[in-house]
Amino acid sequence: MFILALKSSSFDCSFIAKMANSLPWTAPEGCYEHHRAVLERFVNSLPAAWRQDPTVGEVFDSRKDAETRLQLFSLVQGFDVVCRGGGSGTQLGQEIRCIHHSQVARNDRGLEDRVTHDREGNITSQRRRQGTNVRQTGCTWRVRIACVLINKKDEAQGREWRLTKASLTHQGHELLENPLATYPAQ
Repeated sequence: MFILALKSSSFDCSFIAKMANSLPWTAPEGCYEHHRAVLERFVNSLPAAWRQDPTVGEVFDSRKDAETRLQLFSLVQGFDVVCRGGGSGTQLGQEIRCIHHSQVARNDRGLEDRVTHDREGNITSQRRRQGTNVRQTGCTWRVRIACVLINKKDEAQGREWRLTKASLTHQGHELLENPLATYPAQ
């Protein structure tokens, strides 16, 4: 209630926001007890700012740092991400999406939809497992990182990894209490 009263007044809340960023992160109630200490130690070992929403213009030392930052954010929020291409021969980049993106599952190997068997029960299809978990919901959460020139007028200054686009809205799925339970039992 104290924070709500401060927000409704003319008091500058930036101090409270800074304090919240510096507090250690604690795992939510739904997190398994035997994972709690390790998870909290890991999350708190990384910069507290990485637990906040990604913002366009953020700069990273490397692509790996950008991926780690976004994976940490998704872990704390209760979802998972996948990394996809997104660059070209002249422009290095990557798109990072919510694991529930798209409407259909990828099928890069061209497998059949179902496992087929012959009369003796031997598998005759390329697909070997019937029970695959497909959880695509068309979620639109995505972030794009790119290796861009620091100064477009002076290429000698080099390049940096920068967050260039962000769509931070989830669709079709709930965020999870237990950050390690990406696929809860149904």
